[in-house]
Amino acid sequence: MKEAARRLAVAWGTDLIAPESCLGPMACVRLPGPRVPSDGHEANKIQDMLYFKYAIEVPIKMLKNRLYVRISAHIYNTVDEFEILEKAMLEIRPKFLTEEEDVADATAAETAEIVQAATSCG
Repeated sequence: MKEAARRLAVAWGTDLIAPESCLGPMACVRLPGPRVPSDGHEANKIQDMLYFKYAIEVPIKMLKNRLYVRISAHIYNTVDEFEILEKAMLEIRPKFLTEEEDVADATAAETAEIVQAATSCG
């Protein structure tokens, strides 16, 4: 699991939500692209696109104005499956930020109000 999480983070130029020493059979890896989602529904849109276009079933979660994929490894998962996810995400949400824009975006993520998905519950 640690190797798959590390590989995705490196390929996407992102990071893990927790240190590798805290990882078990699951990990959350920040998605490439702008850190502050355009709206609270972006996670669902990406998750649906991964499922319907690439036949990949993974949860996409928004945590503190950043989008993460939660991956899990079991005995039936292969390295090839994580490679497919890696490439699919770069097609869906590429990272075209310059270093200066990346710093500004990180600052925006830290200082922005938390984006919430609209819901009819509660």
